[in-house]
Amino acid sequence: GRVVLTSSVAAGAIFSRPPNPSVEVDETWHSDVEGCTLWKLWYVPPLTFPDQAAWFFAGEKGLDLVTIKGAMVIGGPLLQPSLNTSASATLNFLPGAGTYSNSSMGWIEKRNVGNAHREAKF
Repeated sequence: GRVVLTSSVAAGAIFSRPPNPSVEVDETWHSDVEGCTLWKLWYVPPLTFPDQAAWFFAGEKGLDLVTIKGAMVIGGPLLQPSLNTSASATLNFLPGAGTYSNSSMGWIEKRNVGNAHREAKF
């Protein structure tokens, strides 16, 4: 059967140099851990290593692996002891945040992540 792995877009979105436009980036791509270390992006390597290990293991064992790399997952209750990354980023868009980041992010609602898992299984 197929194995569906939950991962993070951060595990495959940080590159030292942009990929060639003719290259198709898929779930087997991984963030550049050395570059992340150099740029002090400490959040990324712990997300990248398990993803790399899963693909290595799947290759060795002949497993059919699919990775769902959710971006900024939103939805559901926000009553939790501390803010997660997605909830913290959401606060930056509220009035009175002071400054606004000049960046873009992919957002996905949590039920759509669940639907993607269900679809990927078949």
